[in-house]
Amino acid sequence: MKFALLITSFLTVISATQAQTVTLRPHCPDKEGQWRATCASYAPVYTALSTQYNAAKGYRQSDPDFRIFSYGFVASKMKASKPFFQRLFNRCGKHVTADMALHVLQQTGTVTQQQFPHNCDCAKQKQAQRNQPLFRIASYKEIGDINTPSATHISAIKSSLDQKVPVVTAILQTGFFISNREKLVQFPEGYTMENASANHVVCIVGYDDHLEGGAFLVKNNYTNWGNDQGFAWVKYADMLKLIRHSFNMTL
Repeated sequence: MKFALLITSFLTVISATQAQTVTLRPHCPDKEGQWRATCASYAPVYTALSTQYNAAKGYRQSDPDFRIFSYGFVASKMKASKPFFQRLFNRCGKHVTADMALHVLQQTGTVTQQQFPHNCDCAKQKQAQRNQPLFRIASYKEIGDINTPSATHISAIKSSLDQKVPVVTAILQTGFFISNREKLVQFPEGYTMENASANHVVCIVGYDDHLEGGAFLVKNNYTNWGNDQGFAWVKYADMLKLIRHSFNMTL
């Protein structure tokens, strides 16, 4: 009996340390790309919130109850909160961040894409807020940043995905990243992050410990990115070079 228990315990440990693959792709909308500079609302709302809600309900794209949340509503809400001249001369989505969009999701909420299909319309956003029921998240938190040790950061992202919770990441945009058309994003040899040109926000919706020694499945906001409707893989170490902040939500 003791020998059998030892064998069972040993197999349990081996099983726990085996490489895993997790993907929330079946629950993630992929029919629409972001409008102009709206990545700070698109990634947290259109991708992350929609994916997390559908995964929690077990909905896939073919299901009639599959839900897509309006990132345009949140982008419009953030723009409407700016001073008048900033609204007048500022594109929807400029000078905002992922955590600002998450704050709107917690404090105000959003509606579905069907209820608010507009990319940016401050006046209609106010009307929709009065006339439509709003879906709010319970909370959000930062699970890592540029100073988080790599192993800790990777573990936090994977732990979130294990719980069917996507991870919103604020990254440094790079030329090769934005132009990627392959299944796996490849860092050019000798590339340094000093060459990164802009801030961007994307969503991690899966991981695979078997692929290239470990890689995250990233949903970018452009339908022509990667080789499959805006999805591509990025090796763990390479993704951490890009990430400045990582967040997840509680519904």
